[in-house]
Amino acid sequence: MDRVLSRISRFGKIFSKPMRTWAAGRLPRVSRGMGATSAGLSVAAAVAAFGVQSAGKNLAVAEEKTNKMAYRMLGNSGLQVSVLAYGFWATFGDKNDLKGDSGVDMAKKCLRAARKGGVNLFDNAEGYGSGRAERIMGEAIRQLREEDPALWRRSDILITTKIFWGGRGVNELGLSRKHIVEGLDAACKRLQTEYVDLVFCHRPDPLTPTETVVRAMTDAVRS
Repeated sequence: MDRVLSRISRFGKIFSKPMRTWAAGRLPRVSRGMGATSAGLSVAAAVAAFGVQSAGKNLAVAEEKTNKMAYRMLGNSGLQVSVLAYGFWATFGDKNDLKGDSGVDMAKKCLRAARKGGVNLFDNAEGYGSGRAERIMGEAIRQLREEDPALWRRSDILITTKIFWGGRGVNELGLSRKHIVEGLDAACKRLQTEYVDLVFCHRPDPLTPTETVVRAMTDAVRS
């Protein structure tokens, strides 16, 4: 085992501490949410990849634990969010092969995999693909909910968006009260949801006083 650990450590320090802890019969808390994240391998998968077949039962237990998503409290909101979230960014609705029906189909595959892995927060923005990313995500989640209502029930997932770039008009961008209200309404329609769980200011707005932004966001939360 020491020779295996030494070999693994040469491929990246990320493996060394989790692997040694695993070998001692413990799993560090961070490994609960590792899955196939930054290093591309969970602790259990790393062991298997280097041919440690004799671990047997202990390997199966380690793999089961690393596949469980960890959750954290989001400030004092009372919401529990997965340590990994899924965001669209400027891909869906923007890249040629991720528009229209093909974009929805790919989004469904990605969203399904994320949700089954325990992800419960899905992020977007009005500026991604000029709103097309929100439309694709909204349609994909609608179809997924029809296919698996229990997994995609609205009460158990968090949908977020960001407001700033809503269009080309002078009043269709920024953080004025007008744009926050209208931009959020438009985002909800594209996402096919009556509300979003979190809304972010995508950028600071040097033209709008902070107190105006805060009042508008407070009213959006209360509405």
